[in-house]
Amino acid sequence: MCGRYSLTKKELRLISHLPPGQLRLHLHARFNIAPTQNAPVVVMEGGQMEPKELRWGLQPAWSASPIINAKAETLPEKPAFRRAFSRGRCLVPADGFYEWRQPDKTPFRFVAPEGEAFWFAGIWDEATVKNAAGPVAAFAILTTGASAEVRPIHARMPLILTPDDYGAWLADTARAEEILRTPCAARLLAYPVSNLVNSSRNEDPRCVEPQN
Repeated sequence: MCGRYSLTKKELRLISHLPPGQLRLHLHARFNIAPTQNAPVVVMEGGQMEPKELRWGLQPAWSASPIINAKAETLPEKPAFRRAFSRGRCLVPADGFYEWRQPDKTPFRFVAPEGEAFWFAGIWDEATVKNAAGPVAAFAILTTGASAEVRPIHARMPLILTPDDYGAWLADTARAEEILRTPCAARLLAYPVSNLVNSSRNEDPRCVEPQN
């Protein structure tokens, strides 16, 4: 599961073989992105990559609560995600994600070794949300089996794409199905952080600071 993540960069560049070839995202630093909040993603529209802000948490009509994660291994088999996988794949930028170690519930932040950003595989769709004026576009982050670095803390982790697969995930359904079955190869580092990340009301640099 991935229930919190960060994107502290104020500018991000996405390079792909898809038009426009290079996309620059101008961002607000986010230290504790939580479900039901809006967050940046990149989607395919009209044959081009486009940045958007979508709500985190798909809301199918049958679900009483938002679905923030979907298991990569079984995604194509699930009727609830069939439309989103077929025509609503997206890239979710991040530079860290949080998981909680059991049984002491210590939060850990996972980052790339050099602090660079990475991109999660995601899906998005529109749905009717209670008290909303109209259909709401929302996304979910795909998860896969944990890598060696994550496994001591949690059994699942976000599906982090390689640069070669950014365009394929957005535009090539056959390759996207292969990506779902491919173990995540991203190298990660982990460090404990403050319990401040437990509350979505806390959104400042203290959330990403290492704790002894």
